[in-house]
Amino acid sequence: MNEVAILLQVFVALVIFNVWTFRSEKPSKYRGGSAKTLREEFVEFGLSEKIFVYTSFAKPALAIALIVAIFVPIITIPTALAMAFFMASALLMHYRVKDKFIKFIPAGITFACCVAIVVVS
Repeated sequence: MNEVAILLQVFVALVIFNVWTFRSEKPSKYRGGSAKTLREEFVEFGLSEKIFVYTSFAKPALAIALIVAIFVPIITIPTALAMAFFMASALLMHYRVKDKFIKFIPAGITFACCVAIVVVS
């Protein structure tokens, strides 16, 4: 297995876990619009509660799958592509609410890491 892919998988998984567990209710300069929490960010983006609930399940599940993929490489590319889709969607939402560039950085880096996982795997 490619060591670069493994490092990126662990990095993306840790970032997602951090955001969706420890930081979900805490303010961040990277939150969309004027949101203080993840839930408020989804409201700011005009997304439904249903999408928030789905995403709060899917992203941590994909983070777990990225770790599992270290041992089951066949799921690496589909998992990284699915996570890239979520990150591209986040970038689109930041664009939609006309956020400043700094708010695009975390989703942009995570998206780039997911693309890199696909390329090197």
